Amino acid sequence: GGDEFAVLVCELRDQQSVRDIAEELLGELGRPHAVGEAELQLDASIGVALAPMHGDNGVALLQRADIAMEAAKDARSGVEIYDPSRGTHDGSHLELLADLRRAIDGDELSVVYQPKANLRTLDVRGAEALLRWEHATRGRVPPGDFIPIAERTGLIHALTRWVLRTVVTQQQQWRARGLDLEVAVNLSPRNLLDGALPDEVAALLREHRVPARLLRLEITESSLIVDPGRAEAILAELHGLGISLSIDDFGTGYSSLAHLLRLPVDEIKVDRSFVSGLLARRSEAAIVEATVDLGRRLGITVTAEGVEDLATWAKLAELGCDLGQGYWLARPMDAGALERWLENVRTGRAESTAGAFGSPVGRA
Repeated sequence: GGDEFAVLVCELRDQQSVRDIAEELLGELGRPHAVGEAELQLDASIGVALAPMHGDNGVALLQRADIAMEAAKDARSGVEIYDPSRGTHDGSHLELLADLRRAIDGDELSVVYQPKANLRTLDVRGAEALLRWEHATRGRVPPGDFIPIAERTGLIHALTRWVLRTVVTQQQQWRARGLDLEVAVNLSPRNLLDGALPDEVAALLREHRVPARLLRLEITESSLIVDPGRAEAILAELHGLGISLSIDDFGTGYSSLAHLLRLPVDEIKVDRSFVSGLLARRSEAAIVEATVDLGRRLGITVTAEGVEDLATWAKLAELGCDLGQGYWLARPMDAGALERWLENVRTGRAESTAGAFGSPVGRA
């Protein structure tokens, strides 16, 4: 990665000797560095894996060094040696991580698409890309099981690139058949620290001749906390390409409103936890109403996630929320099924909720 490096040290006597070398590296990195007229001081975390104790090949050793580095970050200790008994970083997680690396290069991963539509007119306004993993022996692995592991170890960069390439390739195929559809892809907090991301996305769009306006990137509020300045700079570059930006899970993070206002965001997505309680609890209703009002005043589109019934859809429309997404409109589906669903909606063959909010559209 742009801010990750590997050091290979040979002929060590014991664990203390490698810890001494790591501490020496930290000391060198921590010295003030003159860059032009500025003086910069760097910080780092080092994870150590030892052969053959922690692995007998490069892939295994890098995986374990990655995990130890994350432990050093969490503990703010500077240096940590891999410990297989540490919390969730156990053998099963390492095995899942190794399987995920292979899945990225194989054919176990796929992308499904969930449409979103105008709450009043039902005009389809785009879709969100959702990652799926059908493991050869484990079966379907929920994203909640493997995404956090990918984020902790840095594999999220390769995973995000795979999703982006898959989506843009699909958009190129759709455009060849006359379908221009905006698709949203979720970014991880780690992606917002990757200075190479804007150039990679720009090259991908050029390669497939897909307009930047058809790609939307979704970030969470909490992803801005790690390094707000760097995240803002990367988001500004992406927005400068013509890519649309959304704040996902709005209301569940920790960013201040003043901070959010500095971002080139044109959509906020109300978290499903608030939407599901809209009709039952006044607190959730108040949050949804306040978010809709905020979006209206700032000229930002407000999208409700996780809409699962007609009454909630109708209430959101009544409140002035702009777009809806969820099982009531349509479940996530593969690219071919989405194409057929959109054609049915266009020709009126799909069931419609237009006007009086009758029966569900495309309910699976």
